[in-house]
Amino acid sequence: MEKLEKEIETPGLTIMDKVQILENQLKHRLDKLWKIFSWTSTLLIAIIGGMMAIARDGDVEIGQKIAILAVVTILMIYANNWLKENLKREKKIRKALKNVLENDKIQIKQFDENGNVVKSKEVNLYGYKLKTGHIGYRKVIWVLGFITALATCTLDVDWKQIF
Repeated sequence: MEKLEKEIETPGLTIMDKVQILENQLKHRLDKLWKIFSWTSTLLIAIIGGMMAIARDGDVEIGQKIAILAVVTILMIYANNWLKENLKREKKIRKALKNVLENDKIQIKQFDENGNVVKSKEVNLYGYKLKTGHIGYRKVIWVLGFITALATCTLDVDWKQIF
């Protein structure tokens, strides 16, 4: 993030240049969050489907279940950390953007028909609307992980014998 802070403090940048740099970084983070979520949820749903297919054809060995649970656990930890890091970076970008919009001012001028300045005032752009990230990604991934683990452990259970 230090690189980003140095980039927006480059002499000669206008407020719009700074906003554009930060918006591009924010878009990159939001896209990355979506890709992580999409990739992880697709894998977890595929594992659930695979377990259903395996359980339909016969018993699933305990070793297979342990291997699948290990993969799901590693995937969950990895995706959670990846999402957490990107959400942290997104928050820093939003804070930098808020600071630019609060502290930098732009000059608004009104001209007459001859091109002479009639009125001029300085305004800041705070209040500028930003697309927000999806904080719920981590929660959904954890729920899918739990369902995947549950499916792995229970799909081949003969429930008629239990009840």
